[in-house]
Amino acid sequence: MTTTAMHTLQLAKDNYIYRFIIMIVNGNTIKAIVTDLDGTLLDPAGEITDYTSCILTRLYVSGIEVILTTGRHPRNVFKQLKPLDFSPTILGCNGALEVQTNELAYAQNITFPHSTYQQLLRFLSGPNTHVSVFDTDGWHVSEVSHNVSTYSSKFQFPYFLHRPKHLLSLRANKLLVSTSHDIKEVERKLRSLFENECEITLSADHSIEISPKYVTKATAADRHLSLKGIDLEKEAIAFGDGMSDESILKTAALGIVMQNAMSDLPHRLPNPLFTQSNANDGVAKFLIKFFNLSLKGSYA
Repeated sequence: MTTTAMHTLQLAKDNYIYRFIIMIVNGNTIKAIVTDLDGTLLDPAGEITDYTSCILTRLYVSGIEVILTTGRHPRNVFKQLKPLDFSPTILGCNGALEVQTNELAYAQNITFPHSTYQQLLRFLSGPNTHVSVFDTDGWHVSEVSHNVSTYSSKFQFPYFLHRPKHLLSLRANKLLVSTSHDIKEVERKLRSLFENECEITLSADHSIEISPKYVTKATAADRHLSLKGIDLEKEAIAFGDGMSDESILKTAALGIVMQNAMSDLPHRLPNPLFTQSNANDGVAKFLIKFFNLSLKGSYA
């Protein structure tokens, strides 16, 4: 068979629709799983369930490459990944930082051109706008907002507090912008000024993520997988729930949208396929059906 063959069986269960897909692309089989963390692999409490850990471990042991893509800094995910019985690749800061969970050195470290970074900070320095800066050392701020203190406490991820002038000297991998202004208007202005120099994503109702140009989850995953002889466009499944996942969901051989995804995401994809929400182990349940895994013991 020289063209894509797809057989879809829709199953109704617990008021959800499952799509069971057996897919062959020019004779290629799936060799990699690329998944977002928050809102996707992690449950609403920000943890990996035993159920999901069991399924991912089984697939990893069988030879499937597992890549975790996230807007988080890699140091902010190690605790959440402890339930896993293996060390997956982490593509943090939306692909700017690559690391293995059992290593300290970064395999990839992509930063903004310094002039672009400084222009961004100056543009975002107005009132009612908060900027978090992420580099290899972690999380940097010049003021501690309620959201910063709450997030740091919840996930036990410390931040560095600096004078604004010091932030200008950092070699940044990502900016996270939150504002009380019209977020879509801020996004529009950022795009008009920096779209040729940065990747700009409306990641939540009141926040924007900014990355160096061409740094996306798709480009990072493609770079990593190509070194292992795996073709992202033909041999990988991707899962996501947010706008920062758009690139990987479009590029992978099969892109799966979580039931709890941002409402705009499915409309940005040509033929979106869905799985259950992260509250119901949607990633694991799709993988069980896709790979026809048998369940035993407590997971039967």
